[in-house]
Order: sequence, then C-alpha cells, then structure tokens
Amino acid sequence: MKKLTSLIIQNLKTPGVHTDYDGLRLRVTKSGTKQWIFRYRWYGKTKDMGLGSFPEISLAEARKKRDQNKHLILKNIDPILEKNTIKIDRIKKESMTFMIAASEYIETHKVQWTNKKHAKQWTSTLEKYVYPKIGKLPVYHITNNHILNILKPIWGVKHETASRVRQRIEKILSWSIALKYRDLPNPASLNDNLVYLLPKS
Repeated sequence: MKKLTSLIIQNLKTPGVHTDYDGLRLRVTKSGTKQWIFRYRWYGKTKDMGLGSFPEISLAEARKKRDQNKHLILKNIDPILEKNTIKIDRIKKESMTFMIAASEYIETHKVQWTNKKHAKQWTSTLEKYVYPKIGKLPVYHITNNHILNILKPIWGVKHETASRVRQRIEKILSWSIALKYRDLPNPASLNDNLVYLLPKS
C-alpha cells in the first residue's frame, strides 16, 4: 500500500479517506479541510480517534501520535478513553482556584479548631495578603515566584504575619496535592525551597 507523503497530502482535493499505514488515515471533506484519524480495533470493535488537522499537525507528527496510541493499546489502554480522562483531569484542575481550595480546606478543618476565631483569622489573612494575588489562579499554576510576590513585602516588617500566611498557603496547597489538583513540589514549603529565597528573620 502506497504511503502518504507531504506533497501528496498538499495536492489532495477529492473528498474521502486516504490511508497511510498502521491505522493512520487522512479524511478530506467537501470543503477541503483535512483531518487526521487513527483507526484501531478495541476488543473487536473498530474505533476512530481524531488526531488533529493538517497542516497544523504534519504527517510526521500524525505518525508520532499514531505510534503513541498504538503503544497505549499494547498496554491495554483505550486511547480514546485515555484522551478523555486527560481532558477531564485538565478541566478539573483548571476549576480548582486557590480561593476555592482555601474555602474547601477551611471548611474541612475548622471542626477541629477549638478557637472559633481561628477560621476567621485564616480567612482575613488570606483575603488581605493572598487572594488579591493568586486567589483566581488554578492551584496547579502557582509557583514559588507567586509565593515570593506575596511574602516579600511583609517578610521583614510583619514577619510573624508573613510566617503564618506562608504556613497557611502551604497547608492549602498540600491539601490540593493530596487531592491531585496539582503535583509536587509544594511551592510554599520553607525547607529546601523558600528558605533560600527569603532573608532570615
């Protein structure tokens, strides 16, 4: 079977499906758009998976994606299911902003705080120092540069407050890591991280 080439693909005008090899196909529509398809069999059922459009996805890139998905099949993983799982995971992570994570953390842990003012103190310090800078950011986007931007202005003049703010951010991000809204490391941790970036008190 003749393989596709970049020149052949550029000159394709006739609507239809054109086969490369190992399940890679190029679908040409009546309007002239060209869409990569990976066709595979999953427990006896034929499935088509979109790989993107040409020329945004080149022939070499389409073949690489095809090979990656074939590797998943060899590991007994359905490529379409894996793609959807990754998409759902990304949407889940995007939706978990620091402000939402903080609210969830406080709601979860306030039952064990004997001092009723504790929750209010948490909320007030976060509202004053943290939310204006990272409140709307998804937790997985937060880096130690964001934390430094919060702490540096108050580290020397309000060190006790700054220390509490850092500890609270660290706990909220640890909660986020435990629930897989972000990955390690924790950018608000002091040891092996901020201790080298902030002056000693």
